[in-house]
Amino acid sequence: MPRPMRLRLSNFSLSFLLSLFISASCMAQVFQPLAHTKYYLIHSSGNVLAKGASDRAVVETLTGDEAQLVEFVSDGAGYYWIKPTGQKKYLSLSGTYNPYFLADSTTDASKYAIEKITKTFVALKCKSNSKYLGTDDTTPASVYFDTSGSDSKHCWYISQEVGSTPVDTFNYVINPAAKFSKPFEGWGISLCWWANMCGKWSDDKIDQLVDWLVNPNGLNYNIFRYNIGGGDDPLNRNCTPHHMGSGKGLRAEMEGFKDSLNAPYDWSRDAAQRKIMLKIKEKRPDAIFEAFSNSAPYYMTYSGCCAGNKIATSDNLKPEYYTEFANYLVDVCKFYKDSFNIEFKTLEPFNEPVTNYWSANGGQEGCYFSVASQIAFVKVLAPVLKASGLNTIISASDETSTAQSVIDFKAYLADGKALDLVGQWNTHTYTANNEARRSLRALATAHNKTLWMSEVGAGGTGIAGNLNLAQKLMDDIRYIRSEAWVDWQYMEENNDQWCHIKGSFTAQTYERVKNYYVRQQFSRYIPAGSKFLVIPNNQMLAALTPSGDSLVVVAVNNTDINQVHSMDLSLFKSLAGNPSATRTSNTEDNAKTTDFTLSGGILQVKTPARSITTIVLSSPY
Repeated sequence: MPRPMRLRLSNFSLSFLLSLFISASCMAQVFQPLAHTKYYLIHSSGNVLAKGASDRAVVETLTGDEAQLVEFVSDGAGYYWIKPTGQKKYLSLSGTYNPYFLADSTTDASKYAIEKITKTFVALKCKSNSKYLGTDDTTPASVYFDTSGSDSKHCWYISQEVGSTPVDTFNYVINPAAKFSKPFEGWGISLCWWANMCGKWSDDKIDQLVDWLVNPNGLNYNIFRYNIGGGDDPLNRNCTPHHMGSGKGLRAEMEGFKDSLNAPYDWSRDAAQRKIMLKIKEKRPDAIFEAFSNSAPYYMTYSGCCAGNKIATSDNLKPEYYTEFANYLVDVCKFYKDSFNIEFKTLEPFNEPVTNYWSANGGQEGCYFSVASQIAFVKVLAPVLKASGLNTIISASDETSTAQSVIDFKAYLADGKALDLVGQWNTHTYTANNEARRSLRALATAHNKTLWMSEVGAGGTGIAGNLNLAQKLMDDIRYIRSEAWVDWQYMEENNDQWCHIKGSFTAQTYERVKNYYVRQQFSRYIPAGSKFLVIPNNQMLAALTPSGDSLVVVAVNNTDINQVHSMDLSLFKSLAGNPSATRTSNTEDNAKTTDFTLSGGILQVKTPARSITTIVLSSPY
């Protein structure tokens, strides 16, 4: 039996406690409305369904007026008519998307199924077109029909009472014994290609950019992926000059260290990326570095272009150059060890190899490798790497799809030799589902392979897009149980989604964007060496810090509904000290918040719509 807990109630906001009390005591969701009973149909925004001008269905401010009440009339077959109380008009689909209150109730356009979609909310599905009733969050606003029904804008609350906006509450237990088997190696980012540009900036700006990236009070990143450039033909005999400028921009033009097969190495190349890496090493002596390649040098390829073969789904590295390419990669690794005392933990020779992305004259370096070619090349690379005397190990295979990564892993295993030559398995999660994530984790565990999520990013709009990627991060940690999680791009010029810093490479201007603070909610508080815990909620991560003296909980809310997480911590032997919490939302950037309580072993955390919250509790378990 656990010892009694030592608990101190944290500071909390009175409004939060009141909102919980009102929601629990004054409102009760109805999932099966009764006949001849008056209800308010409350949208997740807190507004209420009503009849507007020209009988158009709208949402308006909930006042509790009699005119806002509706009745549900069952058809006896699982559907309901919805009518304003005391009126013979029915909520009906008119046209493709627009609902009105009409007198005709004889068609399926006026019938709705009530579907429970969360513990608190329901969705209303029109029988005639299987679309869901929804709206935006402004008042007054028209109601419309949408096909998905999965967004919080289609969530409704049926109640006889008037109260505060209801919240979804999630209840679960956190077990300190349910730790992942391996400690977390840390958070990381690729140096490709922002470092190729920012490394040319003034020293003071480089210093600040790197400090924001590695400082424990900044992003606290400790893993960095150095891109070994292949290099295009200086004479452009097989490709258009500066063809990469049509894709990712000229930042994607990576210099190779050799211009031809018999040319000497020119180690003055790639000075910009190297300068960033050395600054990282200076500021973060514990940094972990991985070297990875997007393409072999142009002269080893079929197309003579390091952006890919003329046929995108064909290998571009000629087999007769396997040994030459292996030597090239290892020589670069040796150069950094001998010259700067940077020894790469891993060497990844592939980048998203089984895709149709890479073709001659494309927008970045890329090289297709069939799975069979990957295996063949790893068998050439392994003895070259071993003979170098480096402690670097091979990582593979960096597929963009987690499902393809599973296929690759099984093929390496079936070969009988290839998997033993790979010390670490890397995957990207641009395309991923939880089934593939679980399968990859099972394979890695069964064959004792370190498993990294080595690259991902996502587009979107505003904080919602940032939080979508945060949810992907949570899925990667929960299901892949990756020992490292690595971002794609630190700085971009024309968006605030694929990056943490937005700026101009030419003007040398830059600023942190919302995504910086969203990511900081994880990386600042969960350091390398922590152990994640199994949590029965997919919007939550929990981890014990390396010393075991703190529990860190991160909760994402990417809906338009306020949510409450109620966590039973009674399995911890003790919890002492005052918890602290920070939040990022549309109006907050990793700001302190007191929207939580800790009492009687129960931690309750309010997560407002479109927000991410981190709580740190002192926990000598």
